[in-house]
Amino acid sequence: MDIRAVVAIDFGTTFFVLQYDSNYQNVIKWGNSALSQKQSKHDRKNKDLSSSKTVELFKLYLGNIPQNEKPLLPYQLNYEKAISDYLRELGKTN
Repeated sequence: MDIRAVVAIDFGTTFFVLQYDSNYQNVIKWGNSALSQKQSKHDRKNKDLSSSKTVELFKLYLGNIPQNEKPLLPYQLNYEKAISDYLRELGKTN
């Protein structure tokens, strides 16, 4: 019997959040647990972007939207790494 399967991942924005260590090398939390640790908008405005450990909406880099409408990412992190890290964390889910 030849069984084939197609698996799709909905890159929704609701839980598309990663929380990194201070160097943006290791994911500390992701998804819903990272959402509960997000800084308020007020806190983010008062801090340098590079000091923020929570990263979100990086999936927008996959779309055909103007560069100025894409979210700013910390200079230590590019969207390819963020997406790879997210998929890696998703793969760890039991």
